[in-house]
Amino acid sequence: MRYDTAHGYAHKDLMHPDGGKEKIFLGEADLNEALILSDKDINENWERYKERYLRRIKR
Repeated sequence: MRYDTAHGYAHKDLMHPDGGKEKIFLGEADLNEALILSDKDINENWERYKERYLRRIKR
């Protein structure tokens, strides 16, 4: 999972073990707001993201 502002808008890319990825648009957040939201999300959910990714690898 990563956050970025490429393509002209703030979004989250969810990476899948098979190489696929999903883009999730973060709405009309300005760059400062997007940074705050992404930092909060990662701090609160990184363990869940890690566990979900590792479970998908084992499939």
